[in-house]
Amino acid sequence: SVEANPHLVAWARNTEPFSSALARGQLTLLNSAIIADHATETEVVLHMRTGNNEQSSVSARQAKCGGGAGCTKAVVPTTTCAKVLEQYAKCPAYVKIDIEGNDALCLRSILAAVAAGKLAPPPYMSVEDPILHKDKRMLPALVQAGYRHFKFANQLPYWGETARTRLRQHGAGSGPWGEFVFDVKTKFAWRTADDVLRLRGAALSDLHMKHGWATNRSATDVVLSAWQYDAAWPLSAQGQPPEPQALRSSQGGRMLRVEDSGGSRGDSSSHQGEGARGSVLAEEIGWIFI
Repeated sequence: SVEANPHLVAWARNTEPFSSALARGQLTLLNSAIIADHATETEVVLHMRTGNNEQSSVSARQAKCGGGAGCTKAVVPTTTCAKVLEQYAKCPAYVKIDIEGNDALCLRSILAAVAAGKLAPPPYMSVEDPILHKDKRMLPALVQAGYRHFKFANQLPYWGETARTRLRQHGAGSGPWGEFVFDVKTKFAWRTADDVLRLRGAALSDLHMKHGWATNRSATDVVLSAWQYDAAWPLSAQGQPPEPQALRSSQGGRMLRVEDSGGSRGDSSSHQGEGARGSVLAEEIGWIFI
């Protein structure tokens, strides 16, 4: 987990379920801010809105520190999404990106690393819908990288108290991912790239995407293949994930979650974990949050 706000890092280290996950070695917590690949800063100043940690940002404007609002500052080290994946998961099963308007920083970082052969293409990723309408080059870049299956997911049914009630048995989260995502129009069916720009997502929507190598595989097979791909790094000459083998409780894919912060350099903060503990998939996934 990569979290820019030191107050949230301290909170997570002393709060369940994060503290137990840290003790078991299932969670690694990094106090860093996400920046673009081309940025050179080794440290940035983080603006933290008093009483609202979700609005922490390297941008005072994004943190809404003007107009007499109380804010404090902290200097934090930096990293990029590609560096985190290269160090902790060469092929995460799922990458969730939600950095309050700066999702493109992370997505470009991952796609560049995939193109350079430094990372395997994650089978599933998601970003906030507006990213494709702000940057018309993003969808062609995704298609070129092999992402040709998409869903628009409305987060509203999983928001706030509803999430805590409906997902209580699984923990907290902003909704399902991968094959379990419910599209606002096509339900569980994936839509083509041509459909993506015809429909803007609903309020609080995420755009989910699936890579071509995950097509016609079960979700469990994809997760296990991602884990084997990660464990067997460097890549084979074919550059494709292996076929799934026997499922073992000690094995798991990796999930990268990039979430909830803004700023021109793309700092980050995280919410509680995406939950699916009642499923086979949940038992097979090692969680990584950014």
